[in-house]
Amino acid sequence: MCPLIIIYNNLKCSPGYFLIQMCPLKKKSKSLDPKEVKPFLIEEAKMRNNQFQPLIQQYYMRLVDWIIKMNSDSLRAMNRNEEREFLERRGNLIVLGINLAV
Repeated sequence: MCPLIIIYNNLKCSPGYFLIQMCPLKKKSKSLDPKEVKPFLIEEAKMRNNQFQPLIQQYYMRLVDWIIKMNSDSLRAMNRNEEREFLERRGNLIVLGINLAV
């Protein structure tokens, strides 16, 4: 199978397509997988396109959940004894937010 290298989010690179364009084979090999790169890339693009909307909805729901937790009054420290727990929970949520952003 022709690999796709995901550079960042939806930015991808196909080494197989690059090699065919830059240094094509003089003879067609019978053992190529996939046999033709272009139809494979078209199918891969269609599959990724079908997955795009549900993926964005999933990211949106995770983001909304994170925003609600960050704005929640339950995270506020009530007294000095709860400050450590408050800072720990807030720190975990900040790390989660960074992971969502990346």
